[in-house]
Amino acid sequence: MIFVFDQSVGNSGYLTFFMGRAATTTGFHQFLSHAYNADVLSFHGERTGFWEGNLHVTKISSGSKDEPVVLKANQWLENTLTSNEAFAEDWMWVHNRWKAQSTLSQNLNLNYPKTLLEETKEFYNWDTLPKKNRIWLRMPDQLGELIKWAPFIKAIATSRPDSEITLLVPRKFTSLVEALQIADKVLSLPKRNTAFYPRIHKLKDEFPDTYYQLTESMSADFEAKLINAPFRHGMCLPGSNRPFLTDTFNVDPGWDEKKAH
Repeated sequence: MIFVFDQSVGNSGYLTFFMGRAATTTGFHQFLSHAYNADVLSFHGERTGFWEGNLHVTKISSGSKDEPVVLKANQWLENTLTSNEAFAEDWMWVHNRWKAQSTLSQNLNLNYPKTLLEETKEFYNWDTLPKKNRIWLRMPDQLGELIKWAPFIKAIATSRPDSEITLLVPRKFTSLVEALQIADKVLSLPKRNTAFYPRIHKLKDEFPDTYYQLTESMSADFEAKLINAPFRHGMCLPGSNRPFLTDTFNVDPGWDEKKAH
């Protein structure tokens, strides 16, 4: 039997890591291997000319019920992509294996119906998960509001140990936030002058994956749009509109912030 294993399978697959990032993986090849003691082989083509090419075959595992076939197949693909430039250029990156944990309800945790996280750590001999998921938080402009979010940021560090957390803060609070040691990186907002928005726009080259907007203003939301993370989240109070964010949490009209931040 031949099938494509190297694509995202959404919630029906196993949560593991690929290229150091959380990804979903089918377990069908492992099931077949364990059920029938079947060998698992990889096949990929190499174009050599018009309607001409070579077929490369590699044995990933021999029939055994103890083989971690999912992880060995992922490792083969990782090694092939990083060692073969032509293969990497032809691989269908649009499969987007990393779209796991991308929905608003999943983004801040690694809870998953089927997970191979502990097996992945053991397979790669990792003491901790690699921090390749980039979560950015735009902190409020008021000191009191900024401090109130500290427990939330600490909770993210616990629930997403694979994430590098970056805080974007007003310049006057940079030293204070660095002293709190609640994030991996602290970036100061540029000075408010004619170069402000061009400098904000350059931050897109840091490629944040998720951007949490913790302040409420159209100007700050426009900053989020310029930085252009694929997922930009924030709260939406009654009567407000936040078109520059990709996802919003609609706050209950009866919510009293003085009683529950």
